[in-house]
Amino acid sequence: MLVPRFRNPPAVDVPLGQGASIRVRAATTMEVERATGEVGLLVQGLVAGAESAMTASVVLGEEFRSADFTDMAWLTAAAKRLALLKLATKCCESWSGIGDENGAELALNEQNLALLLRDPKIARLISNAIEAPVHAEIAEKNGFTASLNGGAAAEEPIAPNADAQTSPVPAA
Repeated sequence: MLVPRFRNPPAVDVPLGQGASIRVRAATTMEVERATGEVGLLVQGLVAGAESAMTASVVLGEEFRSADFTDMAWLTAAAKRLALLKLATKCCESWSGIGDENGAELALNEQNLALLLRDPKIARLISNAIEAPVHAEIAEKNGFTASLNGGAAAEEPIAPNADAQTSPVPAA
């Protein structure tokens, strides 16, 4: 029986190391769509002007300071980081053990999350928690036996092998 739910998924504690943790819940479809829209607007701004790009580098991190946002690889990297930041802002409920150099607790806000997400290990942990339903679905599908060549259970190929090359032109 399908039972629609009307609440956000429950949050889980994600240990970040050194006694720090963050409470994160999986993103809802609406949150993903909103984050995608917000990131789309930000990326358009990056393409439109260098001033926007410099402002974004403060949020994205030092590695984006000299980014060429006319290059699709830079835009893709920025969009991925911004999407995670926007989703984390919506899905992170609280944190503990996260502070500045002087030991003062940092407030949970977008600016401080951006700093935290610059660490690739922490970004991956938070991303995994936010995308938990996606990972569960993939794991469920992985329960089925996969065929390396796309064939049937007996692993017979579904297409015949190509004939040997007869052209004297060297292959690339």
